[in-house]
Amino acid sequence: MRKLSMVLVGASAAAGLALTTGTAGASTVHTESANPCGTKWCANVDARGVHVAKERIFLRSRKQFTGYPYVEVLAPHHKPTFIWKAKITKKVGSKVIQINKTFANKTELCFGVAPKKSNIDHVGDACMIVRK
Repeated sequence: MRKLSMVLVGASAAAGLALTTGTAGASTVHTESANPCGTKWCANVDARGVHVAKERIFLRSRKQFTGYPYVEVLAPHHKPTFIWKAKITKKVGSKVIQINKTFANKTELCFGVAPKKSNIDHVGDACMIVRK
């Protein structure tokens, strides 16, 4: 069975913290879904291996938000690309975003919502790495 291997990137990783599966010092978690959080955004990601079905995005502060949901895709040896979704115009506390895409092994995915579409590195997004 293919599994998702997630590595947290952001505040917790910078602080030297990592989720473990019972082994002290482990840097990855093998699971069918992932729940990464950045300094601003969190995401509940529904994935199996390198295929991501959907994600639920929400602010770490749990406040309501509007804007353009995005996935920043950082595939190994490729330039970053972005997947932009339809603008959220009504304030919401969380939003389920359909991704339904298969990514290359060891691709880093960063999730967030931006006030306008801009293909830049957005601060505070929730990042993870997909693995076979």
